[in-house]
Parts: sequence; C-alpha cells; structure tokens
Amino acid sequence: MRKTALIISTVLMITLFVFACARMQETFDEVVFEPLAVSSGTFREKALKYEKNGELQLALLNWKIVLKITPGDRDAEEKVNALISLTETKAGEHFRRGLTYYEKQAFEAAIREFLTALRYNPDYNEPLDYVKNKINDRTHTAHEVKTGDTLENVARKVYGDPGKDFLIAYFNDLSSDAEPTPGTMLRLPLLKAESRGKISTEKMVEAVAEEEIKAINIQKETEPAEKEEKLPEKKKEKADKKKDKADKKKKAARKAAEAAEKKKAEKSAEAAEKKKAEKAAEAAEKEETEKSAEAAEKEEAEKSAEIKNELAKARGFLQSGQYEKVLSLVGKIIEKDSANTGARELRKAAYYYMGKNLIQQEKYPESLKVLKKAGSEYKDAGELISEIRARMRKKAEIHYRRGVRHFINELLPRAIAEWKKTLSLNPDHRKAKEDIRKARELMEKKDQ
Repeated sequence: MRKTALIISTVLMITLFVFACARMQETFDEVVFEPLAVSSGTFREKALKYEKNGELQLALLNWKIVLKITPGDRDAEEKVNALISLTETKAGEHFRRGLTYYEKQAFEAAIREFLTALRYNPDYNEPLDYVKNKINDRTHTAHEVKTGDTLENVARKVYGDPGKDFLIAYFNDLSSDAEPTPGTMLRLPLLKAESRGKISTEKMVEAVAEEEIKAINIQKETEPAEKEEKLPEKKKEKADKKKDKADKKKKAARKAAEAAEKKKAEKSAEAAEKKKAEKAAEAAEKEETEKSAEAAEKEEAEKSAEIKNELAKARGFLQSGQYEKVLSLVGKIIEKDSANTGARELRKAAYYYMGKNLIQQEKYPESLKVLKKAGSEYKDAGELISEIRARMRKKAEIHYRRGVRHFINELLPRAIAEWKKTLSLNPDHRKAKEDIRKARELMEKKDQ
C-alpha cells in the first residue's frame, strides 16, 4: 500500500510539474522584454545553477529568457540548442527503459521511467499515453458536467482551487479555454491532501523533484526487502541467526551504495563523452563553414578575373570595329554580373558606333534602331537620332515624288514600289498611303 500510494502521488506531482513547465513556457513566449529595463545576468546565473544541479528543464527555460532579453546571444543560443537535444535524448532513454519494464509487467518501475521521461520532455506524448491510458488507473475519479459548469468551476468544487483547471483540461484532452458539454464525464486526477488548494509554480517544481528523489530512494530500500521471504510470526530467532541476517543486510547496503556510485560515475563519463562529441561536432561544423567560405571566396575571385579578361577583349573588339563581337561578349558578362557598369558602358558604345556606320551607309531605319539602344543621353546620340529622322523624312519625300512621276507615266507598279519606300522611311506619310490605294484601283480596272 505504501508503494502504491507513493506511485499515485508521484504521477500527480509529475503531472503538476509538466503543466507548470508548459504554463511557464506559454507565459515566457508572450513576454516582451525591454532590453534596457531587464538584465539577463540573474537568469544566466539561475540557468547555470539549474544546469549544474541536473534540473535541465528549468535551465532551458532560464536560457530562453536570457535569449529573449538579449537576442542574438550566441552563448545562450548554443545552450538552448544543446539542452533541447540533451533533454530529448534523456527522455528517449527513460521511455525505452519504461517500455522494457512494461513488457515485463513491472508497472511501477515502468511508471517511474515514463514520468522521468516526461520530466525531461513535457511534450513527449508516448510516455504520457502509457501513464494516462495503458497502465491500470487508480489515480482518477469521474465527474459529470452540469449546465453552467466551466473548467474553473469544476476545479474549485473538486480541488478548492480554480487555478487547477489546466489539470482537468490536460487529462481530458481539452484546450484551457474549452467549455465542457453538459452530460459528459470528465476524468479528474486524485490529489493528495497537501496538493489541494493553491500552490505556486515554484513549489510545484520543487515538490516534484523532492517527491521523485524520495520515490527512487524508497524503491531502492523496499525492492530487496520484497524479494525476501516474509518472516513468519513466531518466536524470536536465535542470536546467531539474527546476527547473520544483520550482516547480510549490511552487505546488501554496501552493494547498493557501490552500484549507485558506479552508476553515478557512468553518468559522469557519459556526460563527458557527450560533451566531447558535441565539441567535435561544433569544430567539424566550423571547419566546414570556413571551407565553404574559402571556396565561395575563391569562386568569386575566379569569376572576377574572368570578367576582367572578357572586358579587356571587348574593348579590343570595340577599337577594331567588331561591334557584333563586343555585344556578344558584354551580353555574357552581364548575365554573370548584372550590375557590371563597365560591360554596360561598352554595350552603349558598340551600339553608338554601329549606328554611326549605318548612317554613313544611309541605312537610316537600322541606324535609328541601334542608336536608340545606345540611349539618347550617350554622347551625341540624341542629336544623331534627330538628324536621322530629318534625313528619313527628306528621303521619303524624294521617293514619293519619284512615285508621282511613275504614276503620271502610268507606270503603276513602279509608283507603288516608290511609295512603299516612302512609307518605310515615314510611316505617317498620308499621301503615299492614299496614292498606293488609287494606283491599285486603276490596276484592277485595267485588268478588267
């Protein structure tokens, strides 16, 4: 009976601890610290103290507060990540041990391991499922919801503390602000007398730690005794038999102490090995980052040198009048480096000189198109564009007059050809369009 009561007590205290941590985390997530108003030093000291004492969840919470106060604190970030990894690892180890005990039907030992797993990771659903649903439940009672009932009202009636509404929500898979439906049955955990009424989060956490330590110590003391055969209620044994039994107990106690010391040493070695592995991983990651940075720097240097050589080639093509090659080469450079001003200037220059050459060849539409690509602000490109347009209008008029002469001489196909040239130079020439229409109508009448 003593052991059963202890297990029930431990279940409920650990549950309180899980919810305490969860609520502390929710509150923490909503807090916005003013950097100048709050110092992270106090929380940093608490975090180190809790970590040293093996209270990893509390250490993690305080490191998160440090990080909230001083965002970007590299030391705090590393601590948070390391503690998250460590708590998840330890939770997994205890859960697997609990499964082993569960399979052997050693349910009390299984509960102890599952609760330890939850202490390390309150969000670990698997061990919670075993504690709540799969192991014989002797820790709960039922309550039928009445009209007007809320979780706070039920907590006040059953526990004398509306603040324990989170326990009811947790054990019935409800949100903290849920309104229970009248007629439904709620599972309520049975609390021992000292757990009824109000209790602070800090006292919950301390009570959980103290209760768990007591449970482990009592388990160690009682297990060997339970394995021994109960002494029948007879007269006292002879003195020598009593002495022999006392010696055996002393020997068993020494062995238990030695085993505990060995386990402690193994845990210390395990922690040291883990820390060593973490440092090695950090060093490897740092080395990889440095290598990546060096590779990127080398690649950038090679790219810069390549672009520099290509720019030199493009300048040579420009000087030798090979404008098409200039445009091809600077196009590739701009694809690699879109902000390269040298390549953009070379492209403008190539279009400019190409346009001037086309003017000399009297290819006015082509030169106009190319000079527009150079930009009217480049050198005297704006003046050249105006000059080309004037020449195009003048030449368009010459072709128009030739067309008129052909029309008068009834050379209608030639007239149409000249007027088409007029329109190629001046698309807005109204007379040329109208005259082409008239000439085609005359040609159709002649054909008839």
